[in-house]
Amino acid sequence: MRLISSAVFRLYGVSENLDENGEYRLEAFEDDAFNEDIDVGEIDEALNGLADASYGQGCCWYEVTDDSYESNGKIEIEINDDDRLEIQDITDKISIDSDHSRFYILADVQLLEYQWVVAEPKGAVYSG
Repeated sequence: MRLISSAVFRLYGVSENLDENGEYRLEAFEDDAFNEDIDVGEIDEALNGLADASYGQGCCWYEVTDDSYESNGKIEIEINDDDRLEIQDITDKISIDSDHSRFYILADVQLLEYQWVVAEPKGAVYSG
């Protein structure tokens, strides 16, 4: 029998306020459907559902990648040829222990409201 390994993550919201240590804490979501461990291949689907639940139809989410960081301490995400989302980079102030976490921004249709979401690795699941 051959074992197959898949990475498992859990999504967390990021608090809007700094704690006493100057960090933004990870928070569970109000809707328990988003507080479960998910396979790496299900992250996109979970983010779609979370964005819809947070901002309604037409909202979007973006992964913060190495290309997103600007030298002025901001994150800039190209939406299309005419639009971009530019926000303050707080990734180094988010209270996480893992170098393998993934950072996402959920935004409303007008790109006026947004929230940070972190996919925190929880290990691997083996099946076979």
